[in-house]
Formats: sequence, structure tokens, C-alpha cells
Amino acid sequence: MDPLRCWVIDSAAINRTSDGGVSWEPSLVSVPEGGRLCAIQMLSATRGWVVGTGGVLYTTTNGGIHWTLVPLSTTRTLRGVYFADPSRGWAMGDHGTLAATQDSGATWTVWTFTDTLTMQSMTFADSLTGYLVGDFGRIYRTTNGGEVWILQQGVPTRSSLNAVAFSGRDSGWVAGARGTILRTTDGGATWGYMVSGTTQDLHTIAVVNGQTQ
Repeated sequence: MDPLRCWVIDSAAINRTSDGGVSWEPSLVSVPEGGRLCAIQMLSATRGWVVGTGGVLYTTTNGGIHWTLVPLSTTRTLRGVYFADPSRGWAMGDHGTLAATQDSGATWTVWTFTDTLTMQSMTFADSLTGYLVGDFGRIYRTTNGGEVWILQQGVPTRSSLNAVAFSGRDSGWVAGARGTILRTTDGGATWGYMVSGTTQDLHTIAVVNGQTQ
């Protein structure tokens, strides 16, 4: 993707830059009164997805110039969106709500996860192995591409977990409330604390060239 391009969401706008942040162009979208947009994932310089309160899901095919609302059979807040590849994607949110597509977003299936706590974020370490995190220290793992999710035992926190990232199959990090950072080096079999140096809530984590950011 072009390093000069970036997209940032606020309460009801998706802002884009194509000159490295020198200038920004907003695209306004509709959200429920008092609501907001919660997460964005751009799959390429042209295709992307945004989720928010009221079960809103928007997609773009022209780099964010225009966004199209995708109807979903839920009005619950969607906190995160993640595509493991151009075809397979998920949106996750309040009360265990999950939405999934297997056809690049042409159709979506919405259901309530077995755990009715809020789910915040997802990532895949490879085509089959993925991780889903949420409130009260929940970490779920799939090894079959998302067909079955297994709750990971022994997670050393009850804090809300807001973001997850992996570098390869074994090394992963989770960030959450009150400065929580957890790390695994064995593919999620065990998780340990890392010192973050803050008590502020952490909402995003990323791996850049093998290093967490």
C-alpha cells in the first residue's frame, strides 16, 4: 500500500490523506444518534471496511472517496473488523455479536457467540490460526479458519483486552485496559505480562518489522 495514504475515523467521518498527512479529506457517513465509528481496516489502497455503533458496516472500493452501507441483521455495536484474506472477514462487538463473510463481503452471516461478553479485536497468525479478544481477559483461538473458537485458559488478567497482533505463528501480543500488555511465544498456549509503563487504556497494537508498536 502507498505509504502516503492513510485513513482515520472519528465519530461520524472517515478521513483520508494521500500526501502523507499534509491534507485530509473527510467522508461523512450516517451513524445512530449519539453513536460513533469504532474501527477501520483497509485491505488495499482502494478496498476497506468500517464498523460502529448500531451495527453499522460500511465498505469502500475507491479508497474512501465513497462509502456504502452494508445491511446487517443486528443493531448492536460492532467494535472491530478484520479480514484474514480478501474473501474471509469478521466483524465483532457487544454481547458476543459476530458477523462473518466468506465471499469478500457480498453476504454476511450474523450470530451470537457462545460467550456473550463484548468482543473487541481479531487477528490471524496464518490462514487457519486466529485469535479473538474481548472483555474480562477473554482470548479465543481457532485452528480451523474460524469454524470453532476455543477459550484460552490461564490468561493472567480480567481486564478488557482491546487489540491483538501476531508476528508469525508463535509470537503474539495483546493490549488492553489499564496499560495491560500480554505476550505469548508459544502460539497462545500461555500468556505472560509485559511492563507497559502506563495505566492508561490501550486500544491498538501493531507489529512493524517484527517489533510491536
